[in-house]
Amino acid sequence: MTTPVAVDTYVKIEDPDPSECSLTEGQHGHRLSSEHINLLCHQTAKEYICRLCIIQFPDKAPMTFPLHSSHHCLIDHCEDEHPLQCDYIASLTQEQLIEAQNRLNGV
Repeated sequence: MTTPVAVDTYVKIEDPDPSECSLTEGQHGHRLSSEHINLLCHQTAKEYICRLCIIQFPDKAPMTFPLHSSHHCLIDHCEDEHPLQCDYIASLTQEQLIEAQNRLNGV
């Protein structure tokens, strides 16, 4: 089980630079899509928190994004910083994806 990270240690991105995030799907060669977002990021009332940062780098502050960030920007971060984990998530069948999402939601 991952140790929770204090909120004040999160890496904040106030306004993602649009030049660093793809503006249209496929521009970054995405294999992941909006249907994968809840596996990649945890959404709070204030922001998205990268789940993959928490898992891969438990001793570092996870990357956070404002709620107005595009899904493409979140996916860009994950694919750039966590390529092996994204390869695995992209390989999930629709049934496995639904099962993983259900487990996250406690279903």
